Amino acid sequence: LAWVALLTGTAALCEYGLGRPLLDHLAPALTGMSPLTAMALAALALSCLLGRRARPSWLLAGVAACIAFALLGAHLLIGHDVFSGPVNAWLFAPSPLVHGSVSPATASCLALLSVARMAQLAGRHKVCDVLALLAFAVAGIGLLGYAYGVKDLYSVLLFNAMAVHTALALVCLAVSMMLFQADQGWLNVVTLSNRAGAATR
Repeated sequence: LAWVALLTGTAALCEYGLGRPLLDHLAPALTGMSPLTAMALAALALSCLLGRRARPSWLLAGVAACIAFALLGAHLLIGHDVFSGPVNAWLFAPSPLVHGSVSPATASCLALLSVARMAQLAGRHKVCDVLALLAFAVAGIGLLGYAYGVKDLYSVLLFNAMAVHTALALVCLAVSMMLFQADQGWLNVVTLSNRAGAATR
């Protein structure tokens, strides 16, 4: 699941680098992924894949948290994402590819997952589960909206403009964090080898 998020973020960054829609936004007329979202997703996914290696995992989670909270601050103070455009212009050559912007819901999910990863590394497994579950719920609502064609589920109030591949990657990251500590978190009951675990599954 972490590899899915990493490959999604990397593919989105390659789109900007090459100036070609490799993912083609999965479907016509859907929102593209912001380069900042792609960077944060890749950093979080790498942090998860590194497991319990403290220093690089903390560093990558911190990078993702800085991106997420900067974007949340922009939405709270200014009302929109003011960072994606300048970052895209600074890092990548001009291209006809239209860059995406980060929605409040995406920034919130990235912030929740960043703090959840830090809590996981600090041994706070219940906190990690709560935050990852909240991110799963927000991204899952957007993903269900795309799956069932209900636009209101991914374009209402603060949850507008979450790209479908962003929602999918966020859901994968949230589940991967909970599964990584399944022996210590809420999912322990699912992984038990006794009759209770079998009944739950």
